[in-house]
Amino acid sequence: MNNHLKKIKISFSVAILSLIAIMIGGGFVMKDNNYFTGEQVSQTINYLKYKLSFAQTNNNNLTASALTLFSNSNLTIIRNDTAKSIPVLLYHGIVPASDRFSMTPEAFKNQMFALKRAGYETVKIEDFYDFINGTKDLPDKSFLLTFDDGRKDSYLEADPILRVLGYKAVMFAVTSNSLPENSKVSNYYLNRAELQTMINSGRWEIESHGKQESHNDKINSGFVQISATEEKGNFLSNLMWLPDEDRLETLTEYEVRLQDELAGSKKIFQDILGISVIAFAYPFDDFGQQSVNNIMISKELIKEEIGINYKLAFHQVWDNDSSYTFNYKLDNPLISKRIESATDWTGEELISYLEKGRDKSLPYADLFLNNNGWKKYWGSLNFSDNSLIIGARNSTTGSGILLDGSYLWQDYIVNTVVELTKGQTFSLLARYKDDKNYTVCSYSDKSIRAEQSVNGERKILYEWNADFKFIGKIKDVGIAVKGDVVDCYLDKQIAVRGLNLDKNLSHGGIGFKTWDPQMNNSELIIKSVSVEETK
Repeated sequence: MNNHLKKIKISFSVAILSLIAIMIGGGFVMKDNNYFTGEQVSQTINYLKYKLSFAQTNNNNLTASALTLFSNSNLTIIRNDTAKSIPVLLYHGIVPASDRFSMTPEAFKNQMFALKRAGYETVKIEDFYDFINGTKDLPDKSFLLTFDDGRKDSYLEADPILRVLGYKAVMFAVTSNSLPENSKVSNYYLNRAELQTMINSGRWEIESHGKQESHNDKINSGFVQISATEEKGNFLSNLMWLPDEDRLETLTEYEVRLQDELAGSKKIFQDILGISVIAFAYPFDDFGQQSVNNIMISKELIKEEIGINYKLAFHQVWDNDSSYTFNYKLDNPLISKRIESATDWTGEELISYLEKGRDKSLPYADLFLNNNGWKKYWGSLNFSDNSLIIGARNSTTGSGILLDGSYLWQDYIVNTVVELTKGQTFSLLARYKDDKNYTVCSYSDKSIRAEQSVNGERKILYEWNADFKFIGKIKDVGIAVKGDVVDCYLDKQIAVRGLNLDKNLSHGGIGFKTWDPQMNNSELIIKSVSVEETK
C-alpha cells in the first residue's frame, strides 16, 4: 500500500513539473524574449512552487493544492475589527545563507505564510500615512511591509511570495546604486528597468533611502571622515572633514549637502521613474541621534529637511527602546517605527513577537508565566519563579520597563504585589508615552510621591514624608489615574493624591522603575499585576 501511494505521489510530482514546463514554454511563445529573462523564468517557477506550498499548508490535500495552480484566489480572512495601531516590518536581503541582515528564502517564506495564516494583510504606504495622520481607518492586523537598499535578491526572492499571498511591499532604494549617473549597471542592486517592472506589477512601491553617493569623492559606503585623525562617522548626521582644506565643513556646507541628499534623491526617483515619493528611510537608522561631531545641530536640521520633502520617515525600534513597537494615530510621521524581523525567526516566532506589541484591552492581569510584552529600556529584565525581576546593571543606577500595547489606556487602576530587594526607590508608571512623558508613584523609605514628567521636565504633585520600610518586604501597591488625578496606593489604601495632571498625559501605558545612587544596587521583584478601568 505504501509503495502504491509513493508511486502515485511520484507520478503526481512528475505531472506537476510537466505542467510547469508547459506553462513556462507557453510563456516563451507569448512573451518577447527580451522581456522573458532567465530571472523571470526562475520567478515563475518559484511562484508556482510557493503557490502549491501555501495551498498544502492550508488543506494538506495534494490534489486540491495542485488545482490552486490554476486559480488566482488567495486565502482571505474577514477582518471586521479596526486597527488601533500598525506595525511596520523591515527586511534587507534574501540569500542562500543567512547573516545578520539577510535571511534565506525558506525563512522569508515561512514568515510571510505565518502572517497570512494569522490574518495579517499588507497596506500601501499612502494608506499607512493616512492612518497615522488620523484621516483613515484600517482593518485589524494591517501591516506595512518594507525592504531597504534596493537589492536584487530581496526583490527576486520576495516577489513570487508576495504574488502568491496578494501582498504588497515598499522598496527603499538608493539612487547611487540603482540609478547611477554613470549608468553603470550593478549585479547586486536593482536597476532602472527592474524598478519599473516592480512598479508596473502593482505589488511594489519605490521610496527613498537617499543618494548615499559620492557627489564628491568623500563618502564611502555611507561613512565620511569626521576628523583629522581619519575617524569615520555616518554621512547624514556628521560634519565632513575636508582634508584638502584641513578643516571640517561649515554648517552652511553641511546643510547644502543634507538638502542634496534628501531633496535630491526624491527628485531623481520622481523624474526618472515618474512616481510620487512620500517616504524616506533613515540610513543606518540615524536621524541625528548618532552624530559624533554635530549632535546639537544635525538632529534639528535633518528634522527640518525631512519635513520639507517627505510625509513619512522611518527608523527602527529596538527591544531596549523606551517606546512602543507599533505606530499609532497622530504619532509623529517623521519618526515612524519599523521592526526589523530577525533573520533566524520562524514564522511562529514572528507572530509571537507581533502579538506582544498588539494593543491590550482592559481588564488586564499578568502572573508572569511568560513575557506578554514587557520591554526594558534601562537596566535588566528577567523572568523567574512566576515573577518579573527588574534591576540595575553594572553600568546603571536603576532600571525601567514598559508594557508594550498599553499605549491607548486612559483611566485605570493598577494593583501590583512587589518586593524591593535592593535599592532606594521603586516606582509605578502610568500614562506612559515615552521615557520623558508619564505620571509616576515613587516609593522610598522616606516618602511616597506623586509626580509627572512632561517633555522631560519633572514636577512633584504631592509628597507624603514618613518612615517607611520597603527593603525585603512584600508590599501591595498601586497607581490609579482618572482625568487629571493620580492616586498612589499602599496596602490597598490611597496614600497620596496628585492633582492637575498635564493635559498631554491624557492616555498612556504602564511600567516600573528602580533607582539607587550606587551603580548596580537596585532590584524589584514584581509578583503580579492587575489593571482595571476606573469609571
